[in-house]
Amino acid sequence: MTSPSSSLMDAKLVSRIVADVSSVHRCVLNHEPVISAEAAGFVRNETALEVASQQIQEMQHMTSTLQQHTISEIKTNATASIQNALDTATASAQKMKQLFEETQAAKDDRSLYRPEKTARNAKQDVIREAISSTQRREK
Repeated sequence: MTSPSSSLMDAKLVSRIVADVSSVHRCVLNHEPVISAEAAGFVRNETALEVASQQIQEMQHMTSTLQQHTISEIKTNATASIQNALDTATASAQKMKQLFEETQAAKDDRSLYRPEKTARNAKQDVIREAISSTQRREK
């Protein structure tokens, strides 16, 4: 088990290494020479600089690959979402069409099964019209 002071020293060392790598990374990206071993930390010679440069390139390649993979996933997810929305809209349209057809059929069925009511309504309409026209003439 590590002591708290040992953990603190490890954390400081990791922090120092991260700062050193960041410094080297900045120098490499800006095509600047690494000024001193102190500024670069663990970089002591040209070979170490080449190794750091190689590692940076590998990290950039991995980042690019990850971005491409992420874009591919986004496209796949978007395509699936659009297809789901389209399927839902199609199902809704089919259901609305079915309900419309059922409503039309019900209207047609009512007129077929109750012709006497239709005739009665027509007869009542004729009687009402005759009464109203007679009343208008009398005035």
